[in-house]
Amino acid sequence: MSYADHSNMSEWERQAAQMLPPLMAVHFRLMYEFTQKSGLKATRADFDRQTQLLGHPPRKFGDFVKEAKVAF
Repeated sequence: MSYADHSNMSEWERQAAQMLPPLMAVHFRLMYEFTQKSGLKATRADFDRQTQLLGHPPRKFGDFVKEAKVAF
């Protein structure tokens, strides 16, 4: 099974369980299936919650890298 074959996660889990503890393979499969279905993009509620926790809107990763580069 190639990396690009997303259609058979049960087969991926079977193969992964040969190298990982079986429960870990199950958890990875569930995580990968969720990511394939839902993606990794934050919802408006996620963004609002993060803003509330930080006390300001989150910044872009590129902006963080630029600031960190200057700081270090």
